[in-house]
Amino acid sequence: MIKCEDIEKCCSESSDKRKTLKDKKGGSSRLLIENKLQKKFNIIDFEDCVYKAKQQETKCDFGILTDTEIIYVELKGSDVKQGIFQLKSTIEDTKQCFKDLNFKGNIVVTKFSKPNLVKQRKDYKDLVKLLQKEPVIKQNIHTENI
Repeated sequence: MIKCEDIEKCCSESSDKRKTLKDKKGGSSRLLIENKLQKKFNIIDFEDCVYKAKQQETKCDFGILTDTEIIYVELKGSDVKQGIFQLKSTIEDTKQCFKDLNFKGNIVVTKFSKPNLVKQRKDYKDLVKLLQKEPVIKQNIHTENI
């Protein structure tokens, strides 16, 4: 389990109208953040900061933290199953730090074949239980309005 202080150290604050999160490993998947009201939010770097040198391959890339929600983000090439596992693993490990917030999950993949098969998987159903809603799974690019 991660310490909440470790997460706080890995936050970068922004109030930009638009921001883009990119796959750091060179993939083309992207998540666009639309912030029309220019509210303050934080981007948490889970992969390269919170979990630096600690099993990062099993954790998601980013978190977007607002006053009301935490949005977990995984940017992938094509392995949706691994993305589901990474979101689930990160949420389980950090949920105690975000008790009073709504949870949301996004997986953006460059290549996504057979999307209907994913929903039949046990780990997908476990992720839905954690989030209390279905995660967003999109191909190439997704826009998140905050």
